[in-house]
Amino acid sequence: MAAIQMFSERYPQRTLCPQPVSVAFWKDDVDDDRVFDPMIYDAMREFATRISGQYVAWKREAKTTEEAEHWQREMLRFNAEVRAVDHRSKSAIEAKRAELRELWASLPVDAPKFAA
Repeated sequence: MAAIQMFSERYPQRTLCPQPVSVAFWKDDVDDDRVFDPMIYDAMREFATRISGQYVAWKREAKTTEEAEHWQREMLRFNAEVRAVDHRSKSAIEAKRAELRELWASLPVDAPKFAA
């Protein structure tokens, strides 16, 4: 305790807690799109990983090099699209999660027929 007092006496501008910190949020002060549980972003990325894995599976099952390259390009395009989602925006994340749910539900088990 004496060391803390000596430090604060020696450096009065550097206190342990210079100003009281308020942790209370008032409804009027909160931006609902920016204050949210960050796990929803992780859940969205995990869902995207499942879909991306489907593209990888289709690439491995490809019968031709062109088909394999097609699924590789689709996977890269898809991953770039998911990475472009603003991780600080709840509405952007929720919109992409809804889109991913629809995409997942519509994906066939076997690769769609490839047309070059």
